[in-house]
Amino acid sequence: AGPTIFDRVVALNGLGTLVPVLLILVGLIYDREDMFVDLALALFLLNVFTTLLLARYVRHKAADR
Repeated sequence: AGPTIFDRVVALNGLGTLVPVLLILVGLIYDREDMFVDLALALFLLNVFTTLLLARYVRHKAADR
C-alpha cells in the first residue's frame, strides 16, 4: 500500500513476477521443468501486459482529472 496508485501497480507487478518463479521451482522439485516453464512464461507475459495496461489506464484516468 504505497502513497500513489503507481506504487501499488509496481507492487502488484512484483507479486506477479514471483508466481512464475515459484512455478519453475515447483517444476524443478517434480522434475517436470518443461511443463512448468511453459506455464511460467505464459503467466509472466500475462503479468507484463496486464501491468502495462493497468498503468496506461491509471495514467489516462489521472490525466482526465
